[in-house]
Amino acid sequence: MKCLIQPGVGVGFVWNLTVFDLFGSGFQSTEAPGSNTTSYVAPVLTSVAGPSAYLDTRGGETVTLVGTNFGPVSSTNIVSASYAKAAASSRQKAGSMAFSVFTATDCYVSLAHTQISCNTVEGVGGDLFWSVVVGGQNETAKLVKSSYFPPTPSSWYAASGALAMALDTVGGDTLLVTGDYFGPVDATNIVNATYQNTELQGFAGMEFIALRCSVGIPTHSISRFFRSYLLVLLICEGH
Repeated sequence: MKCLIQPGVGVGFVWNLTVFDLFGSGFQSTEAPGSNTTSYVAPVLTSVAGPSAYLDTRGGETVTLVGTNFGPVSSTNIVSASYAKAAASSRQKAGSMAFSVFTATDCYVSLAHTQISCNTVEGVGGDLFWSVVVGGQNETAKLVKSSYFPPTPSSWYAASGALAMALDTVGGDTLLVTGDYFGPVDATNIVNATYQNTELQGFAGMEFIALRCSVGIPTHSISRFFRSYLLVLLICEGH
């Protein structure tokens, strides 16, 4: 007996066989679950394409996941995708956004069997491996990865709004760093900053670590001072 299989996705299908006699009466046979089940091939992800080589930390970008066995274009073909570090402990995942599992939104099969389109979410971090779920089956190879844009500081200002040209040797100066791709305002978005002059010798040439850095929302007065030039604000204290 031969049957033509329809396009689909999923795992663990149980066959039902109905045989008709000459008088049109049907006799149905049902296989017990767990025996002689059939599954579609699990999805395989081969590449990802987006607006640029990096993901915007704000999220909201559409990416295209390319591979095989994604199933047909259908509103009933529910697919999902996520991206995360290849290996991270539960403590790392809970304590740092960079080790979180980022779940893409609005995923759907945009080209039958070979492409899934999704929207990214806000985040930070690099070497984040993609995984897709189609018909209850996971893509397990995890060979395709993306990274968010690395942070790009542009200017360092004192809390008064003046350029941070001179720091008190006692430390404790609050610095406002403008730039982009610092990530969202979130307690788990752990950021660090250092400053150094490699041309100096001895203690003066050391790398100094800024303390208690965080991505913050500027006050009204600071926002008014920077006007439209303020993209992202990083707040640190000098060492």
